[in-house]
Amino acid sequence: QQQQQQRRYHLQEEKKQEPIEYASSPILSTTSISAACLQPKLSTSMEIMTSTISSITPSPLSGWLGSTIQCTRCKHVRPIQNAPFLDIPLVPTSVPNFLASAYRSKNVNPPNKSPMPSCTLDDCLVDFTSVERVQDVECRKCTIQREVEQLEEEVMMLRGAVETMEKRIEQKSGSGTKNGAMSSDSTKYLREDLQKAETRLLQLQTMDPDEDDFSGTLNRDDYVESEEISFGIEEECKKVKIERCDARKCLLLTRTPSVLCCHIQRRYYDPFTNRMEKCIQFVEFPEILDLS
Repeated sequence: QQQQQQRRYHLQEEKKQEPIEYASSPILSTTSISAACLQPKLSTSMEIMTSTISSITPSPLSGWLGSTIQCTRCKHVRPIQNAPFLDIPLVPTSVPNFLASAYRSKNVNPPNKSPMPSCTLDDCLVDFTSVERVQDVECRKCTIQREVEQLEEEVMMLRGAVETMEKRIEQKSGSGTKNGAMSSDSTKYLREDLQKAETRLLQLQTMDPDEDDFSGTLNRDDYVESEEISFGIEEECKKVKIERCDARKCLLLTRTPSVLCCHIQRRYYDPFTNRMEKCIQFVEFPEILDLS
């Protein structure tokens, strides 16, 4: 009897567990389906933002800021150099206006005192992307032009010397094969120098100043330390000092992000108080910002 009671008890326990096990799987499946159906649909702006995320722009805040430089002497414009950014540092317009006029007149209203007229975000962006003048900038184009001018004069002098030497030999010895041999021996070294100068001149004329390798002959150690470059003319590897001059620099937004973050920098240095101050000028943000 005890064995029969134990068997009945085990059968009842198994019957209790069986419906629970079978009912658990459909309950989980229905909850998972309902959770998938309840996922919110992305808005149009979110879909546009997520579509722009890639390996180039891994964040919706990341964009590309380009910079270019133009030499004021030779008017050569360097290629645009791009750099990633997450925010744009902008300065209220009253700060650069105050610093520009601070050294001319002392009766200038500083940006940390009211009343102060407001400025717009467009004005700050215009100042940020405006052309500025920079000094002591290296220019490879000016260096090449200077070397080309010097080599052209050297080539002209060597050609004139060779022609003069041959005419003198012809006048002294007269015509003949022996005379031709004497003239070739006398002008041998001049012709070698002329050939080297012409070869070097041709290399400089076909050289691209914007190449990173600089025609494969740029000595970077000398370029950084002694500011000299090598133009690599076989045996005579002449080192030339790079020209420095004033230039114009400009910043460009070459790739705009999905979400543009503008950082308003209000801290500035006051030359009268000799300390850092805070600008209180109000910056107006338009509802639609045109970055074209």
